[in-house]
Amino acid sequence: MISTRNREQTVTFERTSPHAVYEGLLDAKKFEALSGKKAAIDRQVGGGVTAYDGFVRAVQIELIPDKKIVQAWKGGVPQWPKDHYSIVVFSLEPAAKGTRLTFTQIGVPESAYSIIDPGWSSAYWEPMKKYFQGVEAH
Repeated sequence: MISTRNREQTVTFERTSPHAVYEGLLDAKKFEALSGKKAAIDRQVGGGVTAYDGFVRAVQIELIPDKKIVQAWKGGVPQWPKDHYSIVVFSLEPAAKGTRLTFTQIGVPESAYSIIDPGWSSAYWEPMKKYFQGVEAH
């Protein structure tokens, strides 16, 4: 039995629509532009996702355009158990100044939590904020 933890984070992308955030997470070329790393993203339920030069691997579970992305996700750190997937949920909603993204990750292995948890901010939220500041995101 693997000991796990859950995590929720909320971030707001100013002057950015839910559609732009959704596309930033699901369009491989846009994701590569914001992350600076190679990505392959199948936009169909059941499709695979690789990001950050293969460091991240996921399978699309649920896709609701401009509102929600649910993936079975695994990280590439050595502390992540080989066959274990967590569930990540990106929920998008309009906010007064842009888009509020509520991120939930269920089932993060305790052994990898201290590495994975801060990684979302440094590898996703901060690069996304910079990317959306530099493009027309509406």
